[in-house]
Amino acid sequence: MSFKVRIIVASVCAVLAIAFMAAYALQIRGEADTKRADAIARYGGETVFAYVTTRSITRGEMFSERNVEAVEWLVDLLPEGALTNKEQFKGAYAASDIAENTPLSLVNLEQTGEQLEVPSQKVAVTVACSLVGTVGGALIPHDLVDIYVISQGSAAVLGIGIEVLKCDIRGSSQASSVTLAVDRSLVESVIAASTLQSLYLVLPAADAALQEGTVVSSRSATGSVEAVK
Repeated sequence: MSFKVRIIVASVCAVLAIAFMAAYALQIRGEADTKRADAIARYGGETVFAYVTTRSITRGEMFSERNVEAVEWLVDLLPEGALTNKEQFKGAYAASDIAENTPLSLVNLEQTGEQLEVPSQKVAVTVACSLVGTVGGALIPHDLVDIYVISQGSAAVLGIGIEVLKCDIRGSSQASSVTLAVDRSLVESVIAASTLQSLYLVLPAADAALQEGTVVSSRSATGSVEAVK
């Protein structure tokens, strides 16, 4: 078989695969619509148009008409705090991964605008980080992290035992940010490194101090932070 023929065959197979995937998605959506219609017919009761995911949504993804649509749903089968007005999630982000065909509720929305409690003698600063630079998105508030700055192919420690105040960690294709409580003397350096997208936040174990007397942290299975000196 010539190279040109192989290219044609591969292209045809790719087109067929895409077509099969689209047909399967339509089939799944059709089955969901049928089950919902059957439930409405069987149980009766009041219905309302609620907003439902049209595909799987990852944590940190913004809600929009591309992944959410209004669908008629039985009121009695909706979760508490179900969203029935698109203004409720306009510009909002997913607080966690959400499966396809899930009615949205307030619990699915990432909370914003909450008041930060900044530790005494510290300054809250928000920095931009990649998903990789935030320990793969595993950071949570009250973690104590070490800050590394990347410059000319090498890494240097910028801060040790820095408390995480807030996380806004999203998918690999979207910008993430972390709010840290730092000493005022570090603010300029942290902001400069963040602007150049050269920050890495690492989460050390309790026995992984960089030097004697360093404050380090570890997170237990319950999510609590243990700090030692």
